[in-house]
Amino acid sequence: MQISLKSPIETLPEETKVAIFNQLKSPKDLAMASLVSKAWQQLAEDPSLWKAQFCRQWKKLTFSTRPTLNSNWKKIYKKRHQILKEVKRNKPTLCEDRCKYDTYQLPGFAASETVKLKVEKRVAFIQVTPGTAQVYSLEEKGCQLVFDNLKDENSRLIHYLEGHMIQVTQEGFLYRWPLKEPFPSQPLSRVENFEEAHVDQELLILVLPQRKQFAIFNIENGLKCYESPLFHSP
Repeated sequence: MQISLKSPIETLPEETKVAIFNQLKSPKDLAMASLVSKAWQQLAEDPSLWKAQFCRQWKKLTFSTRPTLNSNWKKIYKKRHQILKEVKRNKPTLCEDRCKYDTYQLPGFAASETVKLKVEKRVAFIQVTPGTAQVYSLEEKGCQLVFDNLKDENSRLIHYLEGHMIQVTQEGFLYRWPLKEPFPSQPLSRVENFEEAHVDQELLILVLPQRKQFAIFNIENGLKCYESPLFHSP
């Protein structure tokens, strides 16, 4: 009489044994099963078992990782587990210096519609319409209204850049002056014959959309940089 020392499981087809081991719900269970025998140890290394373990625990990450067909799923599982372990160990800390903010109450703020806000070196430029704006100086103990032309019907364009105000009037005069100084008595230049005016960095762009024509001026000195054909300005 011959006595077999093999486990009944070992006599089953390979795919059946894998299906049985696939019922083990955790890597710890697979590790314990691998201690039973060399055959079980070899079976516990089957890539499909570790792929199943990976998919059970990280379903949302399966498609993003996209390992190849012959990937070592046990190695992939352990690497993912180690990464998450390190993430939990190194909990993020709040850097208070980066979360400081100041709150200001704007005296004389009169805008009732959507406005454009630009903050530059403790100066808040609030553009209400293309030609009107309010400018506030932001200090540690409060803020002060330093410019307000909301009632100026003669302003076609208003802008703030690097400590200076830039304005184009309805008559086509271009002005530029330091923020806290009086309005200048003389314009930099005259730029008329336009329907739209825009400021891009240090350039004033005047446009005639219907004619597809435009001109570009330097807002520091008022000189014309470029003019498309048939665009005429003084």
